[in-house]
Parts: sequence; structure tokens; C-alpha cells
Amino acid sequence: MFQLKNVPVAMECVQKPHPPIWYGLSHPNAVPWAAQNNINVVCNGLAGPVRAITDRYRQEWQQVFGSSGAQLPMMGLGRHLVVGETSREAYEIGRRAFGVWYNSLMLLWRAHGNPLTTYPIPEDFAAAVKAGVAIVGTPDEVCEGLKREIDGAGVTIC
Repeated sequence: MFQLKNVPVAMECVQKPHPPIWYGLSHPNAVPWAAQNNINVVCNGLAGPVRAITDRYRQEWQQVFGSSGAQLPMMGLGRHLVVGETSREAYEIGRRAFGVWYNSLMLLWRAHGNPLTTYPIPEDFAAAVKAGVAIVGTPDEVCEGLKREIDGAGVTIC
């Protein structure tokens, strides 16, 4: 294991201007800085709590940039998508893959402690599907699920 202290990062971004910045948000109280700095945001949580974040973002952003003619930054939503020829096929593929992904996600948190008191994505695949954070099915079913999540969360991109 490496431990570095007081190590300056003196790298410069090659792309000019810099690539778009995306800032991960999980609570409405984290919104003001992102909105005041015109930053794109992305959330992984359930649609209802994400809606509180996107509503606050629009409100905060409007106060700063509303009359400037600036374009509202993108507000994204992370979702797990599994598309199959049948709903059952998609579900079985997703069920097998989700556990592998979740264990990888939690590996370091389990080893060193998780700073979050709760995590918005359930460990159980069936619960993740029920909550809408995993959308599985045929192409039409996945499109319907995405539309439902986008509308519920108030995001502009998924």
C-alpha cells in the first residue's frame, strides 16, 4: 500500500478548454457549489431523493445564471441497464453480473470502512430492480423504465 502526503499534482489538462466537469451529488445540501459554478452533476440514488437534488439545483442555478442567457448544465442519472430478447433473459444476466459489480464497488469500503452511513443502491439485485436503479427487460421495457426514472428524478440525461 502507498501513502503519499504533501505531494503536489503539477499536471495540466491536455484538452483546451478542459473536458466538461461532472460532479457527483448524493444530497441536496451539496448542490449550491455545483450550481453556482455551472457544473454538470450526476446522481446514483433513487428517483425521489434525486428529484430533491435536481429541483434544488434548478433553483440555485436560476438565482445565479437565470437572467444571463446561460444554458442549464446537464443533470445525469446513473442506472444499471440490462437488455435481453426476453425479460427473463435480461433478469438472469443482470442478476449474475450485479453481485460481481456490487462486491467490486464495496471492496475497499469493506476493507477500510465506508464514510457513507447509507448507500443508495441496494446490495440485492431484486431490490435494485424494484427501486429502479437497475432496469432490465426487452428494449421496449428498458426504454419505458428509463423514461420513468428520468421523469421521476428530474434529470436531463441518463
